[in-house]
Amino acid sequence: MKKLIFSTALFLSSLGMMAQEGLFAITYNMGLPVGSTADYISNYSWRGFGIDGRSFVTDNITLGGSFSWNVFYQEELNTTYTEGNQSLTGNFYKYINAYPINFTAHYYFNDYDAPARFHVGLGIGATKINQSTEFSVLALSHDYWHFNMTPDVGVLFPINYRSNFFLSARYNYAFEAKDKDFGYLSFNVGFAWY
Repeated sequence: MKKLIFSTALFLSSLGMMAQEGLFAITYNMGLPVGSTADYISNYSWRGFGIDGRSFVTDNITLGGSFSWNVFYQEELNTTYTEGNQSLTGNFYKYINAYPINFTAHYYFNDYDAPARFHVGLGIGATKINQSTEFSVLALSHDYWHFNMTPDVGVLFPINYRSNFFLSARYNYAFEAKDKDFGYLSFNVGFAWY
């Protein structure tokens, strides 16, 4: 996993160097499970981070990539869990670790020097999902790779000539693989540099 994160970070940071002008962002990510993900874990997640690298191909369009990591957790005390024909009663601890890796395209509505620069975008790529349920000394875990799409909206607030305060909201949807799909909204706060 460390190699994957390092390789992704290296790839994304090099995107800004490929063009005359690029954007690099680091964010703190929070997540809200939706759909079948919320059926498994409904708790809001305060754990996550992300990195984005974007290169301007015109004044208002960027192409790039993103990597993020969101952790979802929920404990269920004194409940019964059933998988297949087996049932267990006790305290259960559920986890989902989601690692979306996307190629991205964004359109910016305002000029570079606007007081707020709004954008919309779409990411397409793959998401690695690690899902586990722990009970006493037992653990049921599944690892999945999914094709995913990630539409997002965001805004950049300039701090100075090169630095920006960065806000975005994304819908991360991992299409069905092995009879499971995953979806969550992520709310991202951080800094971006030109």
